[in-house]
Amino acid sequence: MLLLDELGALFIFLAEAQPVPLVMLELDSKDFGGKTIFVDAHRLKTPTHFAPRFREIMETGYSWVNLSYRGRLGDKSLVTVELPHAPVGAATTSVNYSGPSNGALASSGLTCEEFRIVAGGDGCPVRH
Repeated sequence: MLLLDELGALFIFLAEAQPVPLVMLELDSKDFGGKTIFVDAHRLKTPTHFAPRFREIMETGYSWVNLSYRGRLGDKSLVTVELPHAPVGAATTSVNYSGPSNGALASSGLTCEEFRIVAGGDGCPVRH
């Protein structure tokens, strides 16, 4: 499976035209733990730059991967890629899609309020 195919399916699932530009963010269990998720700016990737990593994820033996449209992050749209704790040797990986409700999508103020982007891991917020 190619990342762009999966992203296309995600946006069909969301019943919305693909917003651009788009950024990808891989999440793991250490990213969760509070209401705010602090992310180093260097972890945000374009779909083209994330595609090789996605291919690797799909070939590693994870049982599932979640692709979630999170909303607007500044002038971009954020899609997160959430993985289970560890691969389990699965022959195929199930790709699950999620996002906000259609009502939230229709809202003009859909933002990624739970994410805070920091520059270079030094805790300085990145302006968007």
